[in-house]
Amino acid sequence: MVKRKKTAAKKKVDRKTTSKKKATRKQDPKSKQCARCLKRKPLDSFGKNPRMKLGRKSYCRDCSSELQREWNEEQREAQKPKRKRR
Repeated sequence: MVKRKKTAAKKKVDRKTTSKKKATRKQDPKSKQCARCLKRKPLDSFGKNPRMKLGRKSYCRDCSSELQREWNEEQREAQKPKRKRR
């Protein structure tokens, strides 16, 4: 007697017909929500990034500059030479 593996029958599902429609509000193509401050701002407030869907960065310019400033401060602290105690 040969044992056979039980295989689950996979059904092909048409995702277009079975997907649930999310109740989302119509988004303005001239604005975008910042991923950090979560404020909706015009596209001009975001830097360019051709790899993104809308061709703009995820963070607004204000948040981007703030993050860059924080990162620079951390790097300066890490680069300071340590003093030897006598």
